[in-house]
Amino acid sequence: MKWETFGPEWFGPVIGTMVLSLLSWIFSQIGVFPNIFFNLGKIIFFIGFLLFLSILFLWILHFFKAKTNDFSSLNRTSFTAFLGVLGYIISFFYITYVSSSFSLRFIFLTIFILAVGEVLGVNLLLWYKLFSGEFDSSDITYASLVPSIALASNSILSDPMLPPLSPWFLHNMLIREFLYSVILFTTGIAFFQFVFLGSASLLNVARKGELTTTMIPVGAASIILINIIILPTLGFFNFPKSIAFSASFMLWGFEAWNMVLSLIIAVKKLGKTNPNMGIWAYVFPLGISSFADFLLYLYTKILIFYWTIPIISIAIVVLYAYAWHNTIRIIRNSRN
Repeated sequence: MKWETFGPEWFGPVIGTMVLSLLSWIFSQIGVFPNIFFNLGKIIFFIGFLLFLSILFLWILHFFKAKTNDFSSLNRTSFTAFLGVLGYIISFFYITYVSSSFSLRFIFLTIFILAVGEVLGVNLLLWYKLFSGEFDSSDITYASLVPSIALASNSILSDPMLPPLSPWFLHNMLIREFLYSVILFTTGIAFFQFVFLGSASLLNVARKGELTTTMIPVGAASIILINIIILPTLGFFNFPKSIAFSASFMLWGFEAWNMVLSLIIAVKKLGKTNPNMGIWAYVFPLGISSFADFLLYLYTKILIFYWTIPIISIAIVVLYAYAWHNTIRIIRNSRN
């Protein structure tokens, strides 16, 4: 495979595999064969972690050997934010499946800080290049929202590190306030970036027909939903539960609408497009959506959220298999 073809978008299969682990964990939490799905999720996590190490090694080689700079491409700059997201995800699953021991608390805190720093750096670089004209505004698609989604995804790791889920930092007010503040700070930035950049992306997607990114707004709505719904559980600023749940329900409405629309587009159009790594952009947002629906069911007990989980899961498994089919075709084509 030519080094120029191997960029940060190849972390898509890693995140897609982690999404399958997330689904297994969710099913174990809602009482569907809990032991089987928990252990299955654990196995998938380790497979995903090994895949991550392999892709990371190849990407580092690509970074030094390729003739082109990833940061000269808008999409590749955006997908570099996947590194920070994977830092959150891998740490979350390690806490979930392996160990949440007291001795590891500062390791996870360090990973959290590094991941937030990486994602924030990519976010600033992307917006700087947009404002300075280094990226053509006509190239903006929903893929450009990936750094914003990644920026707001820190709640994936910060939530299990905070009370009441974890007693680690219960008595350290400085660390608690830092984690709470990062959630609020990054959620505010991401929300307005979704509004402004999402509007510009819509026009370009409609004009150019870049259909593989149409599911990304689902992830954007879902990650804001997740951050809002966990605010009352954090015990910070006494955020009212009624407001959080109502706002989350409204965001879920947009999420569901956009998901149905994107799946219709996927069924009608994806088989007619040339194989590309962009297909993984369908799997990641649906994974965030499944986690959002799980939290909504956990906190509200409304059954519609319970039944949407298996529906989304079926879509994820089908798209995951199709994405791997496309990835294998890309690898074979690159050898010719």
